[in-house]
Formats: sequence, structure tokens, C-alpha cells
Amino acid sequence: MVTTIESLPIELWVDIFSYLEAHQLLRAFANLNCHFDQMLASEHVLFHAHFDKCNRNPHEYTDQPYWPVSVLHRVVSLRPIVPRQLSHLPEFLRWHAADLLQLKSLTLKLRGREIPPICDVLPQLNALRVIVIDCVPNQDLLDAILAIPNVRTGRFTFS
Repeated sequence: MVTTIESLPIELWVDIFSYLEAHQLLRAFANLNCHFDQMLASEHVLFHAHFDKCNRNPHEYTDQPYWPVSVLHRVVSLRPIVPRQLSHLPEFLRWHAADLLQLKSLTLKLRGREIPPICDVLPQLNALRVIVIDCVPNQDLLDAILAIPNVRTGRFTFS
């Protein structure tokens, strides 16, 4: 009996994929073969994204999509790689918030100039359940956080 890794049930692959970060998962399995492309296209595979300071130049977000919309629709978690580190995540959110339909968890460190765009973005994140923010807050940010309809857990470090 010949067995291949591809013969594992999709439920097992979905579980394995849940432990991988989106960049790693797409780099390792996208365009590998038809079988993996079909699995990655499955609505059952959800993505966790971790951002570093150097993942992308923030000005590139307007020129080309970061990921296909089909991937953005299935991102459930966004956070910086190093907690409490600045990243391009606020800029990414600014350009892709409308496509993050299943985003449930968000971790951010904000500078003062990033607060107004985030205040505009937060109401678009309807599925958001957990929010972690490190910043010097203002009243607009507090109002935007309180206006998110489904947030259940929040952790804030206000300097």
C-alpha cells in the first residue's frame, strides 16, 4: 500500500495549518501542487498573521494587494512578531480593514499619528473579539474601542 502525505484527511491538514503563521503557510504550501492549492483555497483554513518592522514598505499597500482578498477574508488574528514592537500593522489595517471579515484578535502598538486612522478602521472590524493596544490614548481612540460591537476582551497599556 503506497501512502503519501497528501492522502491525510483535510481535517488533519486544517489542524496542522492552524499552527502555522500565514506568511509561512503560504510560502511553504502555495503553488506546491493542485492538492495543496485546493486546501489553501478552502474556507476552512483560517490564517494568523504576524507582522515585523520590515515585512513590507507601508507605501506598497496602496500599489498592490498584500495577499489575495480570499486570504484576507480568512485572517483571524493580527499581531506584531515581537509584542509591544512597532510594525506596519496600522498601515496594513488602513488599507485592508474592509477585507478582514473574520478578524477576531488584534494586537497593536501605536504612535500618536497612527491613532486617527485606527479610530476610522476599528468600526469596520465587526468580528473583532479581542483587542490589545499599547499607546498614549486620546478620547477618540477610547470612543472607537468602546464602539466595537463584539469585543469581549481588551488589554490596554496606556503610557
